[in-house]
Amino acid sequence: MLSSLDKLVAWVLTGFLAILTIFFNMYLLLINQRNYRKSTKHRLNPADFIITAISLASMSLQVLTYLWQTLDVIDTVCSISIAGAILLVLIFSLKFIIFWSMAFLTFYYGTKLVVEPVHCYTRIQEAIVKHVHTALAVIVVSGFANCVPLLSVLTYYNGTTSGLSDCGSIMPTT
Repeated sequence: MLSSLDKLVAWVLTGFLAILTIFFNMYLLLINQRNYRKSTKHRLNPADFIITAISLASMSLQVLTYLWQTLDVIDTVCSISIAGAILLVLIFSLKFIIFWSMAFLTFYYGTKLVVEPVHCYTRIQEAIVKHVHTALAVIVVSGFANCVPLLSVLTYYNGTTSGLSDCGSIMPTT
């Protein structure tokens, strides 16, 4: 287990990085909002829409991770252990959403970087532009749907060692 000083250092460093991440993502959101207001159709282009989704998921991830990290100090007797498990599942879900949204954004830009217009790539580009909202909705729903079964595993009663202050995690015996 970590000493109190090590926990404090990790808490401070995580907080500093979380604040920087939130400010950076807020900047991206404000830039996208400005682009939305400047556009004549009042629509975001697909890249801005994907970046907005990534920014929102990243800010939520930072807040939930920081809350989960301080949960062992807030709840020392594991009276709200299900909250820790739910926070952990939400964190895993948001990581999944960020990972696949970044992959989708990379794929979107990959099809735009083709030097010679190939029929296949232009069809893929048209499909992405047409279905970007649906694709991101599927990414978000599948991110939560894939991680919800973890709630049956991440409970206080599944702990394998006793005497630890980690309420919502499975701790190895070695």
